[in-house]
Amino acid sequence: MLQLTITALFIGVYASTLYPTVPGGDSGELIVAACTLGIPHPPGYPLHTLLGHLFLRVFPGTPAARVNFLSAVCSAVTSGILYSTVEMLSAAMLRGADSKTVTMASKVGAFVGAGMYGFSPLVWMYSTQAEVFALNNLFASLLAFQTCRILLAPRASCSL
Repeated sequence: MLQLTITALFIGVYASTLYPTVPGGDSGELIVAACTLGIPHPPGYPLHTLLGHLFLRVFPGTPAARVNFLSAVCSAVTSGILYSTVEMLSAAMLRGADSKTVTMASKVGAFVGAGMYGFSPLVWMYSTQAEVFALNNLFASLLAFQTCRILLAPRASCSL
């Protein structure tokens, strides 16, 4: 539940500081590609282009603001996933301690970790403009979460 709150908080923060027009760098090219379903410079970023096109159809505002909002959503969801990952890892590391202590420590540590990620200057900069880094960070956080989930899962014993 807290990861959804963190995600919503960061969507609000990033949306309030979002570029309303075309920022510098590759953003203009990515916005045009999303509008026309074209191909930006290699490697082309097809998933970013398709998601940007979806955001153009769903959300109000200028085309630039809508594609910029895609980065904000991706980074906000990444913060929520990082919260869950850190909470899971810290709870596993503190196994054996008092359950209230484990719960509180893992939640506080996860909150601090997600906040440090979400409010870091570089992440914030790429969360408010159309760039592929936020989508990449989302996939990296999903990979880390699933890896931790699999590695921390109880294992069945095999006996022959």
